[in-house]
Amino acid sequence: MKKQPLSHSHLSTSSHKAFLRVSFKQSRGVALIMALMVFALVAAIASSIMMQLSRERDLLTNMQNTAVLKQQLLGGEAWARHAFALMEKSTLPSVTEVPLILKTQHFVLDDDDDSMRVSIIDRQNCYNLNRLTDDENSDEMLAEVKRLLTSVNLNGEIGEQLKDWIDNDQDISGEGGHEDEFYQALSPPFRTADSKLVSETELMLLQLSDEKLKILLKHFCAWPEDIGININRVSPKLLNAVLPSLTDDDSSKLMAHIATAGFDSIKDFLQHDSLASFDVEESDWRVDIAFVDVFVDVTLGGRTMSLHSKLYKANNGVVSSYYRAYGWNRRLQQLFGITNDAGGQ
Repeated sequence: MKKQPLSHSHLSTSSHKAFLRVSFKQSRGVALIMALMVFALVAAIASSIMMQLSRERDLLTNMQNTAVLKQQLLGGEAWARHAFALMEKSTLPSVTEVPLILKTQHFVLDDDDDSMRVSIIDRQNCYNLNRLTDDENSDEMLAEVKRLLTSVNLNGEIGEQLKDWIDNDQDISGEGGHEDEFYQALSPPFRTADSKLVSETELMLLQLSDEKLKILLKHFCAWPEDIGININRVSPKLLNAVLPSLTDDDSSKLMAHIATAGFDSIKDFLQHDSLASFDVEESDWRVDIAFVDVFVDVTLGGRTMSLHSKLYKANNGVVSSYYRAYGWNRRLQQLFGITNDAGGQ
């Protein structure tokens, strides 16, 4: 049988159906691609949210761990306050035996790898650098500082640099003095404090070597109030710097009395035979320790944190903290002679 040719309408219908089939397949492909893109976008958003939640969780955990560490550090400070409150003149070693570290205590915490160390530093047997802020007697105080610096084998001109850092003017005190123009030439630049020293860390800004800083921290300190040097733990060099007119014989007699019996009162000290011809200011001396520095190091779960506190003991025996600095105080501890030993006491 002879095939009939396809009509135009039949061809059009076939072509239309083929077009619809292709269009449908393309639409399904586009829809699939769109679905995949939406899925990828949702997955990316979900991943971002999960990462953000993870970071927030880590931050919260870190904050919680820091809070626990701080509580342990404050516990160490509380122990130091109690130990300081119980310290008696008769139980303290001489400054020759123990110039700085009065007591170090190690504690083992819940886990064997966790620990706490508390170190108490005497800051009452040294020269108070904040005396240099006394405008009426600044020349006399600077002379005392220079004498002490020279006696401990440091250049006396460092005293002028110390005075310029503390005094409230921009007048250079001498050849060794430095005011703002010196420190602003450094990188990064900074200005002099022009006020009393708050912490020994300020001395690190004076561009001195660690060896010089170590000597400075042994013989000089910074009290918020000038309440007097502890005569019962004074060193011969400090005594001669403050009382330069003492003869070697008088100085030896005083130091011998301090090493054997000590002084129970400032009145006894002032009435000592070696001071008979001197006009000694009672307010410059005391017979006990009023200021100490405390370093607490705590390790928990492999993380270590440090606290540097300054304690003051009032005349009624109450001990309070007037300075706290959290952080890693390793360099300052090393300058004070606190080592990284793991032994206990």
